Amino acid sequence: MPSALIRQLGFFLVRTNRTWDKMLSWGSELFRRTLQTTAAQPSEAIIAERDRLRRPERPIEEDPNIAPLIERVDAEISRCIPSSPSLKLRITSTDSRSVMDAISAHFSVNDDVCLPTARQGSGLISLQGLMLLLELGRARSEAGEEFLMALEEPELHLPPATQLQIVHRVQALSSQTFITTHSPTIAAMADPESVIFLRNNNGELISRPFLQQPVLTDSPNWKRKFFQQSRTDVLAALMHPCTLIPEGKTEFYIIKIILRPLMLTDGWTSLMERPFNLEVGTVPTEDAKVVETFDELALTHQRIACIVDGDADGQRYARSLMDKEVKPYAIIAWQNNATIEDAIGWILAADENNAVLGLNEQLEIEFSNIAAVVAHLKSKKMDLVLYEQVADLIANNQACREKAAKLFSALCSACNNEPSNHFANIEGIWVFQP
Repeated sequence: MPSALIRQLGFFLVRTNRTWDKMLSWGSELFRRTLQTTAAQPSEAIIAERDRLRRPERPIEEDPNIAPLIERVDAEISRCIPSSPSLKLRITSTDSRSVMDAISAHFSVNDDVCLPTARQGSGLISLQGLMLLLELGRARSEAGEEFLMALEEPELHLPPATQLQIVHRVQALSSQTFITTHSPTIAAMADPESVIFLRNNNGELISRPFLQQPVLTDSPNWKRKFFQQSRTDVLAALMHPCTLIPEGKTEFYIIKIILRPLMLTDGWTSLMERPFNLEVGTVPTEDAKVVETFDELALTHQRIACIVDGDADGQRYARSLMDKEVKPYAIIAWQNNATIEDAIGWILAADENNAVLGLNEQLEIEFSNIAAVVAHLKSKKMDLVLYEQVADLIANNQACREKAAKLFSALCSACNNEPSNHFANIEGIWVFQP
């Protein structure tokens, strides 16, 4: 594309490599272009600084420590040159160009000591080019011209709150914005129908939209909650190599809460044959809409697995998924009449006595055995505090941690449609084998 056309369109690219500390200097083409566009050349100030540098109030050559040397040099020069030029020491070459080349951006807080940009953090340094481009965009917008910005990974070097503010400013000043990101938080800020997933599938670049049809005010309630309230979690799950759709939100929270403290435990990842958290992302399914959720995401991701309960409803969901023209990459089910709470009970059974005693102490409930714990979990759907207490107990018990590692490793294999010790393929469905 001709560069003249790019300039006419007003297309600007902010690359990931944006840690050059001299962006706000005359050595930067972007800085010079911004000055030219906004008519902000500080000519009077530069000339005044040039003149001040030519005749400083306290010349360096008059310092008592160096003055004797300067005088001897002047004396030697006077013997050789009739006009007897005297030596002066100046900060720059004292022309306007050298003054501009010597200027370096500094930042201060509350009028305190100014520190040069090179001594600042990467976040502040990375903002320089973006701020200049936003000024260009402002000038082009005021002139009725287009301003298209492509921004690579705005999350780099910046805290979350600043990331969001930057994206808002870019969207406000741009005619059109293109953003590449690995952050689900950043991706969730765009209209869902504008989000596109790019994947490298064995050398083939695949582009898939996040949402096939816009979410309208008359869309089903579960769909609006899924793509609006839960958008960040959904996008995070779709960024994994494999995406798991559980039967409901209870399973999503149990998996998420159980995994969180385990991931912070030393040696946890070494216990797993396959890293579930690295390979599989779980979406927060709304209102047991596992089939409908799969229909919405089927064209977005190539590897979508669905997991259902072992009861009658779960079997019905599994049959519906099996009958589809485009099937899930893997269909998974807990054993007959079992749910994810039974799987948690299987983990706790690795050290039943200590697990029951620990939960009795934490919850102030007298459980007689693991079966009573499982029954309590099933009666307390979406009790996040209860899930956190169970997760804490598992994370702090070696035997339970090892059992949890086996479960999540096997579940990861099932999501990838591969055999393991704890999931058996029965008529096309991976069924849990305690």
